[in-house]
Amino acid sequence: MAAKPEESAIREALATVNDPEINRPITEIGMLKSVDIRKGGVVEVGVYLTVEGCPMRGTITDRVIDAVMKVPDVSKVDVHLDVMSDEQRAELKKTLAATTNGRSPSPRRVRPRRSSRSPRARAVSASPP
Repeated sequence: MAAKPEESAIREALATVNDPEINRPITEIGMLKSVDIRKGGVVEVGVYLTVEGCPMRGTITDRVIDAVMKVPDVSKVDVHLDVMSDEQRAELKKTLAATTNGRSPSPRRVRPRRSSRSPRARAVSASPP
């Protein structure tokens, strides 16, 4: 009989999965709905998306599968997606606001300033051959 994966190990693996837009672990921001371990090492993971039609659903699914498949005795991972309720989204906003209070927000990438003349403008104004 095959060994059963440990739920604690699965949850530890899921703690390494960051939401690609929020860049925080799904376990910390209320996106983990459920973890069910079935016969034969099959693990079913329920994940809440922040919005219906989330453009990152595939990325999130892939990250969950990749993380959980590294856990010993896991043979297969099925991910079931659901959508957060308005109340859950409100709680997420509170959580994110609370964790940024007292700390400076993460640095944002700043685009370099463009010159007053864009490359397209230069091409248009170039002398004919």
